[in-house]
Amino acid sequence: PGVQFALPEAVERLRGLGRDEVAHEDDEALVVVNACDPANLYGPAPDDLTASQGLDVPRTAVGEPLTFSRIPSTWLVQHRGLPVLVAGSGGGNVTVTAGMDEGLVQRALQALFEHLGRFQRRVTVETWNGAPVLESEGRTLLEAAGCRRAYPAMVWERGYSPT
Repeated sequence: PGVQFALPEAVERLRGLGRDEVAHEDDEALVVVNACDPANLYGPAPDDLTASQGLDVPRTAVGEPLTFSRIPSTWLVQHRGLPVLVAGSGGGNVTVTAGMDEGLVQRALQALFEHLGRFQRRVTVETWNGAPVLESEGRTLLEAAGCRRAYPAMVWERGYSPT
């Protein structure tokens, strides 16, 4: 990851940005990052480098370490540098980080769809935290983010309005 090339002073400054002691007007901003992006600090598996940098390994909503493939079809939505959700298979498989507020997850989904909508007309979500999406708690969040049911999945389409 890119942080391995940072000067120690820069790493400490970045750590400070993640704490409440520094307030920014864009604290509510969400960032969509491709899993292949060198700025992405998360991914395949927790390792000694992550531990030596003092980075906590985020967990999924079901308690497993948040790991994912660093391939172009995987997207990570972050809030203040921490992962909110991962969307693999071009958005088809959504995994949410443990302890995330539903409102933040809904905003993360909207940011993801807005980003993917720039180059995809449709996103079909099939799983939510590894379970079929229509049987998951994610169904209502996806509906609130503009998705519609299309058995056995949830579909978001650019320009679609549920009314």
